[in-house]
Amino acid sequence: EIFRKKFRNLNFCPIIASTFIQPPYMYINNGVPRGIDGDLLRMLIYGMNASLKVMTPSRGTGWGFREKNGTWMGSLADVYDDLANFSMTSAAITLTRFTDFQISSGYSTSKVVWVSESA
Repeated sequence: EIFRKKFRNLNFCPIIASTFIQPPYMYINNGVPRGIDGDLLRMLIYGMNASLKVMTPSRGTGWGFREKNGTWMGSLADVYDDLANFSMTSAAITLTRFTDFQISSGYSTSKVVWVSESA
């Protein structure tokens, strides 16, 4: 079962998701998310009987990173600063992100290949 009973009915309580346009994962048209992550986000909201408010990062752009002074930027900053309930982005898991946030299980992977000149 994907949704636990306690998350089955939020009575259309608004859930705020911070995200950004990232084809083919996320498109936002008139506030409606589409794409691989957008479709998953809409399914989660439907399964919890919630309503969705989509926001783009309030400070910085993209997924998010922690500056040397400890300030988070990007979509993750919205979660860290309690402006959003969660970030919905296809981002690589880094030690800093893993340390400061609860990260979901991976649902999409990319194969990376390094190419260089021969010696």
